[in-house]
Amino acid sequence: MDQRHLRPRSYLKLDRPLLTQTRLAVTSRPACAPGVNFKMTRETGHVTRAGHLPLAPGLRLTTPQEVRGYYIYLEASTGQASKGGKARIESKTITPRQPRQCLTFWYHMQGSQMGILRVYIKTGSGQQLTTPRWIRTGEQGNTWLKALLSIEDNKPYSVVLEAEKNSFTSLGDIAVDDIYLADGFCADITSTASPGVSSAPLAYGATVRSCDFEDDTTICGYTQGSANTFNWQLTTQGTGTVNTGPNSDHTYQTPKGHYVFIDASGVPIGAKAQFISPPYNDAKIGDVCLHFFYFMYGSNVGALNLYVKSVTQSALGQPIWKMTGNQGQRWIQTEVTIRAASFKGAYQIIFEGIRGTNYRADIALDDISFTAGACSNQGDCNFETGLCGWTPQPGQKVGWSSVKARQSLSTPTGDHTLGNSQGTFLFLDSQAAHSAGDVATVISETFPPSPSNGRCLTFWFFLRGNQQATFNVVIRTPGSQTEKVAWSLKNANQYNDWKQARVPIPPSTRDYFIKMVGQYGPDVNSPVGGIGVDDVTFTDSACALYPPEANPPPQTPPTPPASTSAPTGPMNCDFETGLCAWRQDKTESFDWMVNSGTGQTSGTGPIGDHTQQNGGGKYVYVETTLGRATQAGDKARIIGPDTTPGTYCVQFWYQMFGRHVNRLNVYVQTGLVLPKVTWTRQGSLGRNWRYGEVDVKVTRKFNILFEADMGANFEGNIALDDIKLVVGSCTGIPPSLKSSVLKACTFETDLCGFSPDNTDNFDWVKNTGSTRSTGTGPTTDHTLQTDAGHYVYAEASQPHKPGNKARLESPQISATPSGPRCISFWYSMYGRQMGTLNVYIRRSGALGSPVWTRHDDQGQSWKQASVSIQSGSTPFTVVFEAIVGVGYYSDIALDDIIISNTDCSHPADCNFETGGKCTWKNDEKLDNFDWQVTSQTTGSANTGPVADHTRQDATGKYAFIDASSPRKPGDKAWYISQDLSPHASPTCLTFWANMYGATVGTLNVWVRQSSDASLRPVWSVAGAQGKDWFKAQTSIPPQTGSYQVIFEGVRGSSWNGDIAIDDISFKLDTKCAVVPSQATPNFGPITQPPRGGSTTPNPVGTTASGQSSTGVTCNFDRGLCGWSQSLNNDFPWLRHNKPTDSQGTGPPSDHTGGTLIAELGGYYMYIEASNSTTGQKATLISPMVTIQQRGTKCFSMYYYMLGKHVDKLQVFSATATPNGNPGTPTLLWTKQGTQGSKWSRVQLSISSPASLTLLITGTRGIGYQGDIAIDDISLTDGVCKGDGAVSQQNCNFEYPCSYQNEAGTLQNWDLRVGNTMATSGGPLVDHTTSTGNGHYVSVLATNPSRPNTKARYVSAPFLAGTGDFCLVFWYQLFGADVGVLRLRLQDGTSEAVRWSRTGDQGKSWNKAQVPLKIASDQSKVVFEAQMGTGVSGAIALDDIVVRKSPCPVPPECNFDNGDACSWTNVQSVDDFDWTFNKGTTNSTGTGPTKDHTSGSAAAGGYIYIEASSPQKRDDVAYLLSESLQATQGDACLKFWYSMKGSGIGELRLTYVQGRKLPGTLLWQYGRNIGNREWSQATVPITSSTEFQLLFIGVVGTSYAGDIAIDDITLTRQRCPLTPSAALPPGGTTAGPVVATTKAAGSVTSSQTGVNCNFESGICGWSNARSGDDYDWAWGKTASQVLPGSNLVPAVDHTLNSGSGRYLYYNMNQKRSGDYGATAKLISPQLQGSGIQCLSYWYNMASNVRKLEVTIKSGSSTGTPIQRLTGVQSSGWVQTSISFNYRGSYQIVFTGTKGVNGIDGVIGLDDIALSNGQCLRQGSNLCTFETDVCSFTQDQQDDYDWTRDDRGTATLSTGPSVDHTYGTNKGKTHQ
Repeated sequence: MDQRHLRPRSYLKLDRPLLTQTRLAVTSRPACAPGVNFKMTRETGHVTRAGHLPLAPGLRLTTPQEVRGYYIYLEASTGQASKGGKARIESKTITPRQPRQCLTFWYHMQGSQMGILRVYIKTGSGQQLTTPRWIRTGEQGNTWLKALLSIEDNKPYSVVLEAEKNSFTSLGDIAVDDIYLADGFCADITSTASPGVSSAPLAYGATVRSCDFEDDTTICGYTQGSANTFNWQLTTQGTGTVNTGPNSDHTYQTPKGHYVFIDASGVPIGAKAQFISPPYNDAKIGDVCLHFFYFMYGSNVGALNLYVKSVTQSALGQPIWKMTGNQGQRWIQTEVTIRAASFKGAYQIIFEGIRGTNYRADIALDDISFTAGACSNQGDCNFETGLCGWTPQPGQKVGWSSVKARQSLSTPTGDHTLGNSQGTFLFLDSQAAHSAGDVATVISETFPPSPSNGRCLTFWFFLRGNQQATFNVVIRTPGSQTEKVAWSLKNANQYNDWKQARVPIPPSTRDYFIKMVGQYGPDVNSPVGGIGVDDVTFTDSACALYPPEANPPPQTPPTPPASTSAPTGPMNCDFETGLCAWRQDKTESFDWMVNSGTGQTSGTGPIGDHTQQNGGGKYVYVETTLGRATQAGDKARIIGPDTTPGTYCVQFWYQMFGRHVNRLNVYVQTGLVLPKVTWTRQGSLGRNWRYGEVDVKVTRKFNILFEADMGANFEGNIALDDIKLVVGSCTGIPPSLKSSVLKACTFETDLCGFSPDNTDNFDWVKNTGSTRSTGTGPTTDHTLQTDAGHYVYAEASQPHKPGNKARLESPQISATPSGPRCISFWYSMYGRQMGTLNVYIRRSGALGSPVWTRHDDQGQSWKQASVSIQSGSTPFTVVFEAIVGVGYYSDIALDDIIISNTDCSHPADCNFETGGKCTWKNDEKLDNFDWQVTSQTTGSANTGPVADHTRQDATGKYAFIDASSPRKPGDKAWYISQDLSPHASPTCLTFWANMYGATVGTLNVWVRQSSDASLRPVWSVAGAQGKDWFKAQTSIPPQTGSYQVIFEGVRGSSWNGDIAIDDISFKLDTKCAVVPSQATPNFGPITQPPRGGSTTPNPVGTTASGQSSTGVTCNFDRGLCGWSQSLNNDFPWLRHNKPTDSQGTGPPSDHTGGTLIAELGGYYMYIEASNSTTGQKATLISPMVTIQQRGTKCFSMYYYMLGKHVDKLQVFSATATPNGNPGTPTLLWTKQGTQGSKWSRVQLSISSPASLTLLITGTRGIGYQGDIAIDDISLTDGVCKGDGAVSQQNCNFEYPCSYQNEAGTLQNWDLRVGNTMATSGGPLVDHTTSTGNGHYVSVLATNPSRPNTKARYVSAPFLAGTGDFCLVFWYQLFGADVGVLRLRLQDGTSEAVRWSRTGDQGKSWNKAQVPLKIASDQSKVVFEAQMGTGVSGAIALDDIVVRKSPCPVPPECNFDNGDACSWTNVQSVDDFDWTFNKGTTNSTGTGPTKDHTSGSAAAGGYIYIEASSPQKRDDVAYLLSESLQATQGDACLKFWYSMKGSGIGELRLTYVQGRKLPGTLLWQYGRNIGNREWSQATVPITSSTEFQLLFIGVVGTSYAGDIAIDDITLTRQRCPLTPSAALPPGGTTAGPVVATTKAAGSVTSSQTGVNCNFESGICGWSNARSGDDYDWAWGKTASQVLPGSNLVPAVDHTLNSGSGRYLYYNMNQKRSGDYGATAKLISPQLQGSGIQCLSYWYNMASNVRKLEVTIKSGSSTGTPIQRLTGVQSSGWVQTSISFNYRGSYQIVFTGTKGVNGIDGVIGLDDIALSNGQCLRQGSNLCTFETDVCSFTQDQQDDYDWTRDDRGTATLSTGPSVDHTYGTNKGKTHQ
């Protein structure tokens, strides 16, 4: 039986780190059965024996003795054998002593081209081998795996091992070790499966019981259900029906193996068959993990359900696992956690098979097992000890393999899990023998349907080397051909180190599994590198695809237009097969590269080629990642072939997308010297491919050169595709518009039929370069944008006069009776004396009025315009008229005129379906990122639309902003229309928007004046608006000059906040309401300041300047309004519009600029901590405010407090004295310490009738990182109304809220102020203001007491909608008699408790965070206070905030965006605070460089302690969780930590109850992990009461001691403590350690030790002096113990002789009522250092009650680790138990007497204690340590097995260590 599935993966993940530490081992034992010999040359080596245990502190080792670890293997290197070659080795003939025996061995099959390992049982000399009994095929992982084979042959036999090589490959070594044979069935149970026998506690992952159906026909005690319509059957081979069921079992994978199945033939649809286990009692073990393999293959498979129930329970209840339908033709592993402790007695599991709708619907089961501890997460794997549930796809030529990092493989220096060369990862090796296009696939287990919010697959990967391999992640529906590529990257050697990947798994209604597919690219010489995968995890939450460039190409590609067919000819190239006739210019800095899919860098380059338009085609591009090109201005050139003279048009497609894109140039070279540029484009032009063309007319041989200039940074890729040379001149018509274009002119060759008007004053002139006059006109044309390009212009210089006209008239255009025509053109109107440009339509000779006009200076760049010509029955011409302005600075130019039979009734109308029709473009200067156009989804789950609005299918297009990394909160993207004409009446703008996602930001619409660039907001909506497109509408006021419309998308707080727009239209309409109604902007217009001005902050005086307002309300964009600096200031407040000068503190921009950017003049006020000293204050004073009698005003302010040295910000009011000066200030509000990287809002209702001033005071902290900023102050009439989208539920009790006391309760919540409750034990201050003037609500205990009475505080309904919400509030429970605070969710008449806390929580405000799923807009929340039994107790509540977005369940937190979730810094108890950060910390050589969640320096975030001054050594910072509920069993806290630096201190985790800090130490670590960015820790936690967790950061010896944490989670499962070195001093709860040191084969007694065979005494053992009833005795032979009794051993175990001795407990001693009497045997004092194995022989033939083994430490006797009950055998039986202990202890055997009158004894013999896990003992054992024992090579096979003590000769295959000793250099210590 293959034992991989018996070990939960979470256990396997954590054993490997211990392998790098010093080991301790036991002495050697015999390696093979006596008398064996083998004729082979034995190689020497340097392997030393060792166990796998770290040394206990202070343990001294003696001088090591070197030994060797050996195994046998098949060497698959090329030349040893051809495909199909075999090696066989055969054991000696074995004469069975019993009818059944169990063969056990360990095998290793690692390699991408693995062959086959078979086991035969050969009977009779010279007999031919027949059917193998056991088979394994293909890669099995880089680990030793255990196999068991039951043998039921009564006649002599031999065992034959056969290894078969795959092919001409070296990557397929097969190894075998530790073969042994034992009598009986292969019941591989760590303790025993017998009823009433358990061993508790077992090591995590230890096998409790297993069933592989190989042991006879008892089917492991399972029984058929009494109500079955048909039964489960035991079988081998197939089920008997074709096209359903397996061909063999899973255990042996041969026709000899057994499994159970239901036969769907001949039974009705829906018939049920139940398969019921025996009763199991695992209460002492706790949670157990049930593993099994199932096979559900067939066209109409029904269902397989799994139930668990108590033996006393009759009803089944709901299944705990189920699977339906065809799952494909494979055995699939799954795991289900059983909460065994929840059953008071025994329980049973029931498998229920349900017949489907077809007879081809058989269902099979095999290899059922139970292991100690909860199951790990389904699908997770770190590949340290195998492939977990992942399996290679059979039948492929190549495969993935599990490898360790090696330089020769060109891998990173370590795996991702451990970060060193000992760790293992999955690898597709480019050096493996393969052909281009070969595919390698690994497949996950099958998952149930994905939930409504989807799931997320996360893994770490690298792609490196010179092999152009493709890596895809595919989601596949079982039993069908339905699959989707969900993630795809192609290797361009760009991901050289580990990088995180995230794959969103969308919601589904069907089961699915994941395929990881690697495909080799074209063959290359000397391939190196490959694809690596590690640390695969699945989570039940949505995520964005990452990296963004892994967005897969469209899976149903559109038919490419005819114009994109592959070019032909020497210059023509589509790059599908390389560079064609083009070549690199080797004199330049870097090269163009052939690529497909995306480039190396996110945020730049195409997502696929232009030719095939499916992501699979190829193109050439320049990769501008820093390091490839060294600096801005570096060039890459590609040179075309020599071409004969003539007139040609060079056509090509180009893509220039990215914030740092510089320039693409085209040259026409006719000699050796590079000429002037012929064609150029500069800057980012969007992600779509664009058409370009260049006219060539030469009389000499020529070449075409494409040149890319690198920009200022790495987002600057430039791409080319589909180059084509066409005879003749270019047309200037993009291929997408050719069918609709009537006339086009670029003026490159002539005037295209345009002619002057003889009635004007002068003519238009064709020109290149600049016009004659400086300060006016263009510098290049628009077509080529170089000096070589042509355009026409009207020259305004002498002799032309102001008002002179020049007209240019088109050829005649046909009538338009069927529809409108569109005129599109580019114009330049630059100059301070600019005139006018008019466009006329001349019909029948009449010029009429202009249909388009522009006047005045329009700027220095070319601008696009379009005019729609309405239908008519007569032909027409288009007339362009230029009118000279008041001076010669008024040259007007035209270029690129296109007249088409399309409609452009408004130039900004756009549905995005045809790129050439839309004139919207991304801003390249003032925003942070770009809008994109797509016909797919946005690429992130649970955000963005599923289709466009126009067509509402997969072909329709729309524009969107992608909120995924590297975007950060507040980033903005501007989408800008062309210049639009003025209009005297309002224009109605209509568009459709989609704002779906939990963290959607804001969509704004602005109108920008061309004259002064001022901005006016006309529409704004923030937050999620549902899944569907919604209509948006707003009115654009009359415009006197040209203007632009800007769509501004503002990124929200996280990745799931994509925003989309579609179907933009404009029309004149005076009745245009704002839709939706709440979209009216609440912010004012902005005038952009002159660019390039100083941004240095300056102190502002006591009088406002630059702004007429003198009131309190102020955004500081134009000055201080009515605020002034206090004359008593120690230092001033500064006005600023950039980040502050100190890193790690201050805001990145102003708050008003939540809709704008800093360059537009967004200012705020702040105090600069660098220019002041500790405790100094700066105060701003408002103008006088008058509040009328009974009046109230609402003061609102935004503040930003980020930095480890932030002190406090306060708001005071001061009533005016009679002389008008401010009186004594009264504190209204205070906030202290860092509040995270965000603008926060405070609102204060002020109702004191008086004339008063407001004072805002900032206090400088202890260091420079203490900047405090404020912005957007307002003062409005009335009480404050709260803030946020869910304002009905928000309340800080400073103003009236929606909460009401529920009628009919005996107590109420009462509104209170500050310290009025001090005498009753309530809060001294509220939480909002932290002053005695703030408000909160509370419930007090009464005198006399009223136990268990309740007060209920009910919110208003959730009118904000349904879905995920996050409720945050602050509470106090204080007092000896305080009761319970509950949060209930009310939905109609039903209620459910969503959160509760009980008892005294300390006299401070505690934070709570509760995720809520709101199902109805009538849902309400209820705060319920239940009083305790006494008179001392108070429950208080403050600052309730509800956000319409999901939040993690405490204590989970990833610290992104400066959000600490439910964690808080503890004030006044510690020395300093934890601080939020992203990227690197402030000190070099310490701290992480990026967060762990996103793996990005620009995105995400983490929290850390800054070890620099003023911190000093041993200073501590406390980070406290909210109060957490009892775990109700095992729980596991996982977190990631970074500890890099030479001065690292220590990180601790403590368990806190009753807020008594610092609590009980659970975990501590203090080492410099310089080679790891992040490391994971796991901490087992079990708490029967509410508790808190506290992280303590301790400063080390220097500034290089920053410690960071990230990604905290708490799961309901058992886990080990990792790393093991984090065990606190004296701790005994270290996690399991995998050790392979073996127990001794025989016991040698020590006079005073624990190992004892009792032949000459009882060694160091003794009877207990107290606490029991009888003693153990030392004796020999039955006659000496109980003469005449047959219930005692006749011989001892050691000598198997009547003269041998053993220990016994005599049950024949009789005292009145001594049932249950005990005898205790105690070992000498022992010192434990981890996992150890206790082995002994016992005899329990009499009906004793029980024998228990206990670990005793000090006065504590502990709980039994093993218990045997009842009659066990009639002879000596061996057992062993592994346990984990560190420190001083003793072993205690306790025998308990049964019923009086029953004679007999409990016997003990041959007790042995060793380090490491226990190993089952047997006979005929061969470890290959001295030779190959009794095995001989087969002389008829192809080659021989090799015996070795090192790694095999080939990298990436074979074991690196043997299994026996588990190391290639261990040591035995005598």
